[in-house]
Amino acid sequence: MGWPDTSRRWGQHPEIQLGNPPVCIEILGGNDARVEALVLSGLEILLVAFPASGGSGGDIYCLHSCSDRTLVKMALVDVTGHGQRSASVARDIHALFHQHESETSPGRLLSVVNRRFSQLAPPGVLATSLCAAYDSRLGELHYAYGGQPRILSWQARQRQWLTLEPSRDSDCGLPFGVSASGCYEEETRSLDPGDIVLMFSDGVSETRNPSGALLQRHGVLRLAEECTNAMRAGLFPLPALAQGFLSRLQEFRGSPSFEDDITLLWVRRLPGTAAATPRFGKGIPQKEKL
Repeated sequence: MGWPDTSRRWGQHPEIQLGNPPVCIEILGGNDARVEALVLSGLEILLVAFPASGGSGGDIYCLHSCSDRTLVKMALVDVTGHGQRSASVARDIHALFHQHESETSPGRLLSVVNRRFSQLAPPGVLATSLCAAYDSRLGELHYAYGGQPRILSWQARQRQWLTLEPSRDSDCGLPFGVSASGCYEEETRSLDPGDIVLMFSDGVSETRNPSGALLQRHGVLRLAEECTNAMRAGLFPLPALAQGFLSRLQEFRGSPSFEDDITLLWVRRLPGTAAATPRFGKGIPQKEKL
């Protein structure tokens, strides 16, 4: 698995004029190899997705924002298994996220999708989830877990990576399909200019080396630390950080390919007021649906 050609992605991002009625930007996907770069509502966003089974993966990603330019919603979901069965369930979840695109609370969004998933999914099929929303007015990231690996956060001032663990233990946060009445507690984290959050599917933390040992969450954190330690201080290029991380992941695996679907969502808060204007990389659709 190589890095897709991103020469059209890393250049200038032409502005899109947003008018009335509101224009919404929606990127839904998961079953194709894909790299997308965009700047939106004060965030630099880089999406990297590689399915493991020739275009029939179970990972799902969603990015959504409307023309008020104050809120960006992001979600990762991983359906158990691979192949066409998982891909079919993934398409159903895509549709559910699109139907509830107006929901602004990550916790409530996961709750409503879980209820519908429990009705639609075949018996025994589960899906882990993670949903986040960035409020550019407050510089805050709101997020909720449903069995997905914890978000990693780069603190630019302290120059260190942290794991965003839940603030308290509870019975909430189970994967979709375990219980139709499952609860999803919402957490909040302030982001300073230059701070980065890394969201990733469990295919990353469950990568095995040639000896069969799992990378696990602490290994993902170690790879992220190695990438930033190798770069100079300042606002280092996010694509270079992502490519360095993927290279280290392949080195750990001992192979350019992976056994499970891999999805990485890198998000950085940009400095200054110039970040307030939505801008999109060339070739990125204004609105993409299933």
